[in-house]
Amino acid sequence: MREFGFDTGYFKGTHNFDALDAWRGTDRHPRFALIEFGAGLWIDPMAQWYADECERKGLLWGSWFFPYAHIAPKDLVAMWLKTPRSPHFPRQVDYERSPKFASIPSASHLLETCQRIEQAEGEAVIIYSRKELVDKNLATMSTDDLNLRWWWLAQYGGDRKVEDTRPVLVPVRVRREMILFHQTADKGAPPPGFTPNAKSMDWDRWVGFMPIEQFAHTPNPPAKSIPDRVAALETQHQPGGPHP
Repeated sequence: MREFGFDTGYFKGTHNFDALDAWRGTDRHPRFALIEFGAGLWIDPMAQWYADECERKGLLWGSWFFPYAHIAPKDLVAMWLKTPRSPHFPRQVDYERSPKFASIPSASHLLETCQRIEQAEGEAVIIYSRKELVDKNLATMSTDDLNLRWWWLAQYGGDRKVEDTRPVLVPVRVRREMILFHQTADKGAPPPGFTPNAKSMDWDRWVGFMPIEQFAHTPNPPAKSIPDRVAALETQHQPGGPHP
């Protein structure tokens, strides 16, 4: 059974985390929550409250951020790093088109944003996107850079109120083992009273190759540079070197 979770944030209005108990004992009893902590230079003033509520309810949680193409990565990351850091998952960068500004960051913009977070926190980030956006907009990003990071991919069926249970489609050149989450629906019905002002919620499933508990409670792999990766491979193939 793939662990169930959801993503949400300020854009959904007031939340009552105790309402999640209505799903206890079902296959939608959430194990994790991914919360928006910022968009551009805006930071959610309730970020710490979300983190505290997730901890209180025993949810593994992570934070995600929406970058804008017209704001420099250094300015974005400087703001985002002021929010609580999850003990469970790396920070996540939401890579999609902004309806407000009708723009999407370039591959180089996304890469610098990821690298700045990774340099500050010493672990590979998670990128949220969809196969078609990655294939179209990140074609200039190297295969190594695509696979130095984890992925959270959206893929829905015809009815976005129903979970898409098909295997998530993998972007070109991305290794399947780097995919952790599948956003299976974005119009799912929340449990009664969870978000009184919102009629829908985003549903997600853990699709990582390792159990979610194992990933969430062990150090995440650091984002290594290409020279570091080459040096490691050379060492493995030298006489007397460590076995892969």
